[in-house]
Amino acid sequence: MTKDSKIKELPIDWKALDTFLNIHSPSTGESNATEVIAKYMYDLGVHVQKDSFGSVICTIPSKKKDAPTLLLDAHLDEVGFKVIDITKGGFIRFQKLGGSDLHCSMGTEITIHTSKGKIPGVLANKSIHLKKYSEKFEMPRIEHLFIDVGVTSIDEVKKLGIVRGDLVTVNGNFRWLNKNRLIGRALDNHAGCFILSQILAKINHISKKRELPFNIIGCFSVQEEIGLRGATIISNKLNPDFSIVIDLTVATDHPEVDLKKNAEIKLGSGPVIRKGLGEHHDLVETVCKIAENNKMLYQIDPSTAGANNQDIIYKKGIPGISFGPSSRYLHSTITMVDKKDIEICINLINKCLHDSSLQAQFLNLHPYLKEWKPSSKSRSKSRSKSRSKS
Repeated sequence: MTKDSKIKELPIDWKALDTFLNIHSPSTGESNATEVIAKYMYDLGVHVQKDSFGSVICTIPSKKKDAPTLLLDAHLDEVGFKVIDITKGGFIRFQKLGGSDLHCSMGTEITIHTSKGKIPGVLANKSIHLKKYSEKFEMPRIEHLFIDVGVTSIDEVKKLGIVRGDLVTVNGNFRWLNKNRLIGRALDNHAGCFILSQILAKINHISKKRELPFNIIGCFSVQEEIGLRGATIISNKLNPDFSIVIDLTVATDHPEVDLKKNAEIKLGSGPVIRKGLGEHHDLVETVCKIAENNKMLYQIDPSTAGANNQDIIYKKGIPGISFGPSSRYLHSTITMVDKKDIEICINLINKCLHDSSLQAQFLNLHPYLKEWKPSSKSRSKSRSKSRSKS
């Protein structure tokens, strides 16, 4: 995809933030969100499919014969809770769904997603006035927490349609904070899905007038938060040759973070390129050079803690990279990201897809196995060593 000045680039559709950031998509219960995302992509003229588990798959084929396939992935599910029991008094016991942060969840308005519809409630704990002195300084265990939906009996709960296994998400629409900062629930990874949607829109627009070097698969994958399950299925079934994963990462630019143990990652300082265990480090270096050549801000996250979809795709023998905006308060009831980081992330990935050096490196990694022969330098070194021995 070499640059062509005659093709006008699509602007970022910032109005679509509402579409992506206000959806509810608890892991294993993403169906409403997948419908919203599928319709948005379909309306852009992209070919859209859904797999048996709910992942939304957008394909933009290359006209080039035998072109390799590049997977662009962003998971659409979010952490939450799951109903496990109902008490005689009509209170609801629950368990965590993914890595939800209980420290921030007490007193939060929630939604229970039932077969009959959405039921509002509050995630509660006994009042501080009723706690023992020692309890006031302790984090309650999950078995001491409950959900209150405003009823007084188990029969009333059942009439609402609430049953064991129903999924729970926290409430709250996104909003702007100080013009450039976004706050909202589940920006991990709805912000990543917005980024992917804009990249696919740009690629689809360009593909009408220019030959793509790769077949493009854009995947809004399910069930990342409970074990990278959706990406496992996608990488097995679709078998791409390379991958770029878009996901939020943790910012460390706020109080109570030990920077002796964590890399400094700041909001507003550019997207974060992971250099962990699942990324192909040669590709990471190339992306960094592309960012520098285009005078784009970026940050490196060297952490080997945590995981995203690239970690499981890598285990399938598929080389790739992952990056996305940094975020404060990840997996809590509210997350914060910077608009500038989202914008740079979209533009950087778009630049990468147009850059001949990354295209060449991707193609150099394809196929998986290639015949090895010593280079001319290594052959000359070998001959000089044998002459010196003789």
